[in-house]
Amino acid sequence: MNTKEPSWKEVSDIVKKARSASSPGPNGIPYKKGGVPGFSGCIEHTSIISQLIHKAKVNKKDLTVVWLDLANAYGTVPHMLIQQSLDHNHIPDLFKRIIRSYLSGIELRFSTSTFTTTWQKLQKEIVTGCTISVILCVMGMDMIIKSGERDTRGPKTSTDIRQPPNSGFMDDFTITSGTHVQTRWVLMALEETVTWARMAFKPRKARVLIIRKGKSTHQIELKVQGEAIPPIIDNPIKCLGKWYDDSLSDKNNIRRVEQQVS
Repeated sequence: MNTKEPSWKEVSDIVKKARSASSPGPNGIPYKKGGVPGFSGCIEHTSIISQLIHKAKVNKKDLTVVWLDLANAYGTVPHMLIQQSLDHNHIPDLFKRIIRSYLSGIELRFSTSTFTTTWQKLQKEIVTGCTISVILCVMGMDMIIKSGERDTRGPKTSTDIRQPPNSGFMDDFTITSGTHVQTRWVLMALEETVTWARMAFKPRKARVLIIRKGKSTHQIELKVQGEAIPPIIDNPIKCLGKWYDDSLSDKNNIRRVEQQVS
């Protein structure tokens, strides 16, 4: 193992890789969540989820985890949701007027070989690659996440710190609660807000893990926007660079990391 202090070139290379891996844009660079390509994108998020699952398994407790994904979040986030989030976060009026003017100035039209439409004002979607658009999208997603927190409390970690029932990273949402009944209430609240915003979840890409007395079960069905959420049993899910399955263990993830670094 090399214990020398890294050179400036080595540090700058890592920073460049991190930036290129996390920056969406039409420049050919694939959009990736996270810092270093190939590794977990949000360690704080994944470590808390793993700790809650481990605690439920060891202490033979109940826990329900639901992973949700919004369909085309960048292309469907409505401007009215952005305006609501600006008001909710007490953004100064001057900045709100600038953002409103910026969004209202985005127009598009379609052309065929024989016809061209008039210019149409966009009521949804943000500009990919624009710095402020990413911030506005996150603010909108935060509004959706907050809408489900009024219906239940999240579980506690092994250090007795209560976690929020909803967490998210861009358009990936995770619900954690002590029972599936509480999760249903949260899903109903999220569904109400998402439907109001004229957005939609992707139930087929979502997953649910229900732990009863320390063991996973698939006998309980949860739905979102009228469709059943597939259980994690036989349907593992990769969220923010980490895989989750019904083994309730990190052995498979450890093996994957060892293969990546070898």
